This record gives sequence, C-alpha cells and structure tokens, in this order.
Amino acid sequence: MSMAWRWCLRRCAISGISSFCSKFSEIGMFFQGKESLGRDNNHLWLMVMLLSLYSLVIYGLTLKNGFVWDSNGVFVDNAQIKSFSTAIKSFFGSKFIGENFTYAGAEVKTLEYYRPLTTLFHYIEYSVFADNVFWYKFVNLILNSFVVVAAFFLVRELTQSNKLAFVSSLFYASIPARGEVVYWAYSDSHIFAALFILLALILYIKKRYVVACLVFLAGILFQEAVILLLPILITYEYSYVKFCDLNILKRLVPFSALVIIYLFVRAVFVGQIPLKDLHALGYLNLASEVVYRHIKIFFLQDNAVTIYRYDQSLFSSQILLFKVLLLFFVGGVLLYFFLKNRQMFFWLVLFFVVLPLSVVGGSYYYYAEKALYLSSLGLAVFLVFGAYRIKSNIALCSIAFLIVINSVSIVNNAAYWTDTVTYLKELVRFDPDFDIGIMQLGNEHLAQKNYEPAIDSFDKALKVRPDLGKFLQNRILSAYQARAYEKYSSKEYLESISGLENYVEKYGDHPEVFNSIGNNFFALNEYALAASYYEKALEMAPGNRLYEANLSAVRRAQHGEK
Repeated sequence: MSMAWRWCLRRCAISGISSFCSKFSEIGMFFQGKESLGRDNNHLWLMVMLLSLYSLVIYGLTLKNGFVWDSNGVFVDNAQIKSFSTAIKSFFGSKFIGENFTYAGAEVKTLEYYRPLTTLFHYIEYSVFADNVFWYKFVNLILNSFVVVAAFFLVRELTQSNKLAFVSSLFYASIPARGEVVYWAYSDSHIFAALFILLALILYIKKRYVVACLVFLAGILFQEAVILLLPILITYEYSYVKFCDLNILKRLVPFSALVIIYLFVRAVFVGQIPLKDLHALGYLNLASEVVYRHIKIFFLQDNAVTIYRYDQSLFSSQILLFKVLLLFFVGGVLLYFFLKNRQMFFWLVLFFVVLPLSVVGGSYYYYAEKALYLSSLGLAVFLVFGAYRIKSNIALCSIAFLIVINSVSIVNNAAYWTDTVTYLKELVRFDPDFDIGIMQLGNEHLAQKNYEPAIDSFDKALKVRPDLGKFLQNRILSAYQARAYEKYSSKEYLESISGLENYVEKYGDHPEVFNSIGNNFFALNEYALAASYYEKALEMAPGNRLYEANLSAVRRAQHGEK
C-alpha cells in the first residue's frame, strides 16, 4: 500500500473517530443539562434503523463464509431436518445434536438438548435454502439485528430515554465476544434465546402477562437457557416495582409453572440436565474463574477464536486467590447497588445471571463466549448508565472509543470463520493442546487432499495424546497411503516410493506400506524389488490374500507369463 493511501486511511480513521466521539459528547452535554431523560419519540425509528444497519454491516463479511466444523453436521448432514416427520419427532425426545460417541478411543459426550422448535426451524431453513450457506448466515444476521433492536426497546422502557437506550444498545451490539454466536450458523438457538427473553421481558413490563407467558413458552422450546427469564423477572420486580405483595407472586407463578413443566418434560424425553459433580471448593474456584474470564473478555477477547476446555486445576483444593477475591468484590458491588440503586443492580444481575450455565453440560468444555451474547447487555447498560450518573464526557468518549475498536475487531474476526480449516488453525494456535481440534484439523486436511498438513496435524495430536497412538498412527498411515496412491495414479512412481519410504523411516515397518511400495516397483517393471516388498508384507501379515495375489502376479511377470 502506498504512503498516500496509508495517509488517506489514517486521516479517514481519525476523522471518523473524532466525529463519533463528538456525537457522544453531544449526548454527554444532554446528560449534564437540566433536561430530563424523557422518552422523546423524535428520531426513534431513525435510531432503530441505525442499530439494525450497524448490526448487519459489522457482520456483513460473514455472508461469504462457509459452514464451520459441526455446522455441517447440524444442517447438511443432519437427517433429522430433512423431512417434516423426523423434525416433528424432536417434540417427543429426539436429541438436537446426536448421541454420545467414541472418538479416537475417547468418549465424547454430547449434550442432550431438548430444542424442538430449533429443530423445526432448521427443517424450514433446509427446505428453503438446502445447502446454500449464504442464507443461513443471512438469517443469523437478521436475527441478531432483531436482538439488538429488542435490547434498545427494553432499555428504553426501563430508562425512559431514547438516547441512553441507543448508546447502550450500540455498545452492546459492538461487543466482539458476542460474535461467536453470529459467526456460527448453528448457534442460532442462542440468538433465539436472547430474543425471546428480551421480548418476554418487554411484554411483562408492559403488563401483557399472557402474551409474555406464550413468548416464554416458545422460547424455552427453542433453547433451555430461556428459563433464566424467571430470575430476571424476580430481579425486575424488586428493582423497578419496589414493593412486595401477593400480586408479584401471582405474576410469577405462571412462569414458574412453565419452568417446572418444561424440566419435567425434558427429563422424561431426554434425561436429567447433567450437573457438575464438584465439591464446594471446586464450585468456588470454578465460579471465580467464570466471573473473571467473562468480565475480562467483555472488554478484551482472549482471541478471535477460543476454546475453554476442562482443566482439573480449576477444581483443586488450592484457592485461586486473585479470582476468588474478584468474586467477593463482585458480590460486594452487587450488594452495594442492591441497597443504593436497584436499577443499576438489575443490569448487573442481567450480566451475571447467565453465567451459571457455563457449569452445566458435558465434561470436555466448561464455558464459552456464547454466554456473553445476551448477558453483555447488562454490563453495557450498567457502564453507560454509570457514565450518565457521574456526568462524565470522558467516560462516554471512552465508550465511544470502545465501540470503534470493537467494530474493527468484529470485522477482522470474520476472517477466522471462513471455513473449517481456517477456524481450526486459529483454534489450535490459541490452544495448542486441544486434541480434538488438532485431530479434526488433520481430518479436514486429509479430506481436502492436503497430505503434508494432515500428517503434521496427526503428528502433533500424537504428541498431545500418546495414549491414542494406534488410532493416530492409522490416520498418519491413511495420509501417507492416500498421497502415495495419488502419485501412483499420475505415474509418479519414484515420488510415491520416496514418500512411503519416509513413512517407514519415521514410523517403522508396515505391511500396507510394503505392499504399496511393491506396487510402484511393479509398475516400473522392477519385478525383483517388487517381489521383495510383497514378501516383506507377507512376513508381517501371513496369509493376506491381496499380498499373496500381488506376489504371484509379479513372479509370473518375472517369468514372462501373463
């Protein structure tokens, strides 16, 4: 790029940020004035349009991306969504993802989801879009924009301020940690969960209790996380309504009943929710880690692509002092705002209430950025509302700066979700010991006939998981054999032989390798060498009919027989 272009881009960036900050300064001037935060309807729909457009634009690059990793299994290879009859069975116990299975000698536990409306929605998508990934991505972008707009109306309803709602929702939309849900096509259930929680909460605030219950019911059939609406409603009642009487119980009983019914139906159809079997100290350490990590990645992601695997050290008897102190500090902050400012308390609770889901599920992963898709709204509003309360233009400009930086980060992160190989490469770079990711990267390379990277990945996996030596050596052998056969088919016999000899030098003798080397020498009319390798193969695998047939053929060729 020329110096002139760099100068132009730098000037444009500086100009854009300056303009952005100036707009936030205007809001700051509004906050500092004597004018109340009344819900002025001027420019309401302009704000809605801007939020929608912003939400679409920052994720726009994902539209050219393909399916990533297990999204293929959810859409393209999922027989459950190929017909209405199989999709409807999900209401009666079919699992959303699939059965537990053994991979490379290790048991992989899949969560037993009960998400029938998600399955039905995927059936509709597949019926319309088939394998066209663009439209699945587009639907995710549209749904995400709906969530941001719903967040705007919720904040507007509770703060009675369009401007405060707009800034908070814009900040919320810009959080990069929310991106994993939008980038990943099959994470649409998380988008639906956020959308239905927000809609049900808005309806509840507007005293549309029956409709709120129906939305809540639909939501929990999309994803189980929607049951968190109940503690959110309880917090709302004691934060904004501010008085306790039997009417609160009457309003909450239908939602509580729906939660109980849902948990019962789920238990009947797919089994109990798998809770972690940890001692009290283990839960304290885990809670400390989860709170610390989510606060941290709200402001600064650990990486564009992340994986947070089970780590036994999290549950040791040794207290993680810093993180436990942070946990108690957070508890103190919550108590302070509960006593001093219930409205601020509500938004803090909205941030933390989703995080317990991080300790529910299978045994391989313990938490993910997905929890922040909705919960980050709470901290975003808390920070913007706090900036208003202290009447600080500096704080607002800092938020404006964060929005700009976050937006750039979201746009850049899309490059790591273009396809499964790109995604897994970045994932393994983030966590070099992620064994399943390394093995899957090898499988992807092998499927694409990229043999050297496949062999390299299986080699790395072998170092991480030496207990899976037999399985991984078979995968390495498959890569060597596939590459050798490709060379053999194109009559590059010497290159084929060289690659196979490299396998023997690195990993030792193998009858299949000797047989393949023999085939190459046979094609070169080097009958004596071919026969010697077939004999080696038979020494290692006596009685193998293929090797015997090849040896007989080469001996006939040696004697000039057909």
